[in-house]
Amino acid sequence: VQNSVAADRWCLQCYNKAFIILKGSILDILIAITLMPPFYYLLGLKGVALAIVVSTYFQSYYYLYHSSHMLQTKVDKLVPFKILFFRFTGFAFLFGVFYYLVQNNSNLLILIFSSIFVLVIVICSLFFYFRVNRFQLKILNLKSRKEK
Repeated sequence: VQNSVAADRWCLQCYNKAFIILKGSILDILIAITLMPPFYYLLGLKGVALAIVVSTYFQSYYYLYHSSHMLQTKVDKLVPFKILFFRFTGFAFLFGVFYYLVQNNSNLLILIFSSIFVLVIVICSLFFYFRVNRFQLKILNLKSRKEK
């Protein structure tokens, strides 16, 4: 979410919408301060952290909403919700299966297997990410050459 907040703030800064950025920051602080006492009462110190996370989500959506209006597009065109949903679901399933397979081992083996499993997922994700982006860069280069 933090990356989305930074990207949306950048878009708003380019269009000189500092007032929207200021309102988003104030909204973030007010929501965090409002949610901290009840969350602290219910969850202790974890509630304070949760209040900050929730207020950051609100701030991110606020910036995303205003950025989409300035760019005259829909919010779902700026953030690929469908792709993110499928990736989250797929990784949750993989980690669930992995947890089921290693739950009866010793802590040291679980740590070793988990490290290897996460390393394999990160390497595969980076490989597919760069493969897709390299393909998109090739398409952009071909289009720019045709225009010249």
